[in-house]
Amino acid sequence: MNRFYIYVYLDVRKFGVYKYGDYTFDYEPFYVGKGKGRRCYDHLTEARGSSCYSGNLNKMTIIKEILQENIEPNIIKVKEGLSERESLDLEIELILLIGRLDFNNGPLTNKSDGGETGCRPSPETIEKLRIINTGENSIHWGKKRSDETKKLMSEAMKIRQANGYNVIGENNPMYGKHHSENARKKISEANTGNPGLSGKDNPMYGRTGKDCPGWGKKQSEETKLKLKEIYNNKTKEEREIINEKRKKTLEERGIDVKGKNNGMYGKHQSEETKRKISEKAKGRVVSDEGRRNMSIAQKRRKKREAKQALEDKE
Repeated sequence: MNRFYIYVYLDVRKFGVYKYGDYTFDYEPFYVGKGKGRRCYDHLTEARGSSCYSGNLNKMTIIKEILQENIEPNIIKVKEGLSERESLDLEIELILLIGRLDFNNGPLTNKSDGGETGCRPSPETIEKLRIINTGENSIHWGKKRSDETKKLMSEAMKIRQANGYNVIGENNPMYGKHHSENARKKISEANTGNPGLSGKDNPMYGRTGKDCPGWGKKQSEETKLKLKEIYNNKTKEEREIINEKRKKTLEERGIDVKGKNNGMYGKHQSEETKRKISEKAKGRVVSDEGRRNMSIAQKRRKKREAKQALEDKE
């Protein structure tokens, strides 16, 4: 039976025009819920009852503050006669449209994005959410978060992690898993030619030197080891692709790392560094192709040194 509905709690102290997509409210919304029967009035009953409440404290605080002024929050049913699946989809859509207080992108005190039955949103809802969050339709289009907002978001995330929310390491749903070849292909196709990701349309394009977010920062030894491990675990073909992409990027940006432009130009490795390299190389099995490449590199190095010696004499 289609007996479910979506309800919204409005703060009657904040009169105005609050428009979110196709939905307009006369007061500021602060909670979105899904229910049936008298479910929408339960929060009001709880606020009038015992002071011992361990649920959504932000929501309950607002309701109690409104009641203390001898008024009540406005409770409206946005849509009725819904199946459970439809009500879950609409709940997710509304929360996303209005935005959550703990994410600093809206006034809602909801502690989740809705749909708490373990059900996956329908394909129609997924498509709606995609459209809502894409390009100029997104509520974040053209906006930049201030340093203060970033700090608040960081603190909010730390609090969530302290309360058990953790998606790092083994707690991440993708931990120990790998995308299938088909999934990788789809991701690659989706990103290929994407005007927001490639070339001059990429937000990071041309951001070098002091304009780069990483300027002045140094990676920790742990991070360096992780990056090295990731690179070493790649196949020879994958490494070649990475190196080719790097060369192409440098060429597109007009960055030359040869000769005097190379960071190691005119420099020599210390005896300590040479010793470390030597120790790491012990017991390493070098293929015939590797030996050939090393031989070529050695010949090129000698030619460079000879050329440098001539330049120094002149």
